[in-house]
Amino acid sequence: MFLKAPGNYEYLIARTKFIDNIFENMDDNIEQVLIFGAGFDSRAIRFKNKLASTKIFELDVPVTQKIKMDRIKRKNIEIPENLKFISIDLYDELDSARLAKKYFNKDDFGLIAQKFRMVMANKGGRIEFK
Repeated sequence: MFLKAPGNYEYLIARTKFIDNIFENMDDNIEQVLIFGAGFDSRAIRFKNKLASTKIFELDVPVTQKIKMDRIKRKNIEIPENLKFISIDLYDELDSARLAKKYFNKDDFGLIAQKFRMVMANKGGRIEFK
């Protein structure tokens, strides 16, 4: 099992805190954030006040999104209006240029890719974490 491998629990906690810290300290001029492979990520809900004026796109496979949305509805959690779920085949549609043209303004976006790489950008430039 994944979580029984030595260090995985600590890795997941550290990664969560690291990405949460980015969201907590994010500039107000980030207009869009993409979360690739969003899985059960809850940042759009947990940071809904901070992200109120930011468009959030969660990209993941349809089956994962359905399970996530069912759980959110079952717990009566309100989905923020600025959150959009986009179903994609992560193995076939990871070309960011194609995604940019299809879903968002590619000239002004922030991006969190949890499983592959992490990138945030704003109008002034691009900061990349790999």
